[in-house]
Amino acid sequence: SCKLHIKPRPLEAVGKQVIVPPQPITLVPPEIQRLDNGVNIVSRPLPTGLSHIVLSLGLDTVDDRRRGINQLLAKMVVLRTSTRGREDLERMLAQKGMQLSARSTTNALQLQVTCFPEDTLFAIGLLVDCITRPNFQESDLEIYRQNMIAALAIENDQVSWQSILRQQTIKMLMSDHYASQEHYGSIKTLKDIDIKSLHDQLLHLLRGNNIVVSLYGTYDQNKTAAFLKQHLSNARLFGKGDRLQPLGADWVQQQSRSGSVVGTVDAMALAWRAPAAEAPLIDKVAMDVVVAIVAGLHGQGGAMIDLIKKEKHNPVITSAMSMEHYNKRGLWLWLLRVETDKGAVVREHIFATVQAVLEKLEKDQAVEVQELINNAKEICRTKMLLADKNQRMSAQEHARVLLQQNDMQMIGNYLEVLKQVQLADLKRVAAMYLKEPASIIQMTPNKPAVIEAAPKDAKVDDASKDPKAQPETN
Repeated sequence: SCKLHIKPRPLEAVGKQVIVPPQPITLVPPEIQRLDNGVNIVSRPLPTGLSHIVLSLGLDTVDDRRRGINQLLAKMVVLRTSTRGREDLERMLAQKGMQLSARSTTNALQLQVTCFPEDTLFAIGLLVDCITRPNFQESDLEIYRQNMIAALAIENDQVSWQSILRQQTIKMLMSDHYASQEHYGSIKTLKDIDIKSLHDQLLHLLRGNNIVVSLYGTYDQNKTAAFLKQHLSNARLFGKGDRLQPLGADWVQQQSRSGSVVGTVDAMALAWRAPAAEAPLIDKVAMDVVVAIVAGLHGQGGAMIDLIKKEKHNPVITSAMSMEHYNKRGLWLWLLRVETDKGAVVREHIFATVQAVLEKLEKDQAVEVQELINNAKEICRTKMLLADKNQRMSAQEHARVLLQQNDMQMIGNYLEVLKQVQLADLKRVAAMYLKEPASIIQMTPNKPAVIEAAPKDAKVDDASKDPKAQPETN
């Protein structure tokens, strides 16, 4: 027989091993190249194992007669092309394991592909094919038109409470602004859209400086750069003209408002004004820091910590928060679903916390205030880095920012500006946006509902599962 003797490693040998600390997570800024015809190429090579390509077309404000046309365009532009039938396209996508989709937001029509690195050039060619050789069919248009009309008639209990409350809050507070438009159209406008309307709208969007191609993930940089230049630099391929974007109107004098909407649960929206899209980056970053002082990360800290201590448990069942920057206007929205009879308690506590933060910033007590600022900055940094890890969403968001603002300072310079934020910046933005009372929009269920305290191990609603609940801006 054979015996195996394992000799333990001496402790001193273990102690001499060099332990390499983990590398800090950093924000990798994308590179921007602008072709002679105005087309923007945004690239960020990273070893992710997948390639994410997003082709974005900027949108302007749609007149009332064509409301819903961009949603229909998003559904139909990726169905087939003049060179690829629908079945052939579906078969090819399945064989290559590629995912092709499109969406329409407030600011952009975005076509996107996720593929393996070796198929990157093919995927880019496919996206270009979709927008330059569309093949809209009357049968497809009728199906999607009827689907959208049916969706307009769905009762509120088929849509998440966050989506209903957010949409109705924006509609109440910004009724004279493009952010409140019904992007899904109406029965009348959808019925008036025909094949020619779709072609005309796509041609309207296809102008060089209104196009952004985002390429994130793993791909051959040299081959891809040459391919993009070859297929997108043709001056005759795209039209000329100014970059498209919806134009908003300034706020009116009236500040806070109150109202109510019918929904599925007892909930409320608290809304403060915030920096507009064109505001200086330092103001937008400083506002993020002030919000982090008040609410922590996604509303899970700040004001909620003291309230939980006071109530012995968390009376907030679930919440969603967004900072939305539009042309001429901005909003900080806090959507909260709370236990029955706890709405007033939560609301007043949040208002008191906002007031307390304003007073602390004014008192200028160096040690206490600086600790608050440092903690809030770390929350903002963490939030930015976590969001940046999703390459597909980053490709979408970065293109949207470039189309909206014509630069990417919000992405590339955010962390550097975050370091530079001082107490004076926080005082300034707090005075501009938080001294006025928040608007309060109350949601009441269309059917009586009793909301009880959520058990400690209960799962929280996930707003990200409902695409309509997602804010259009960052």
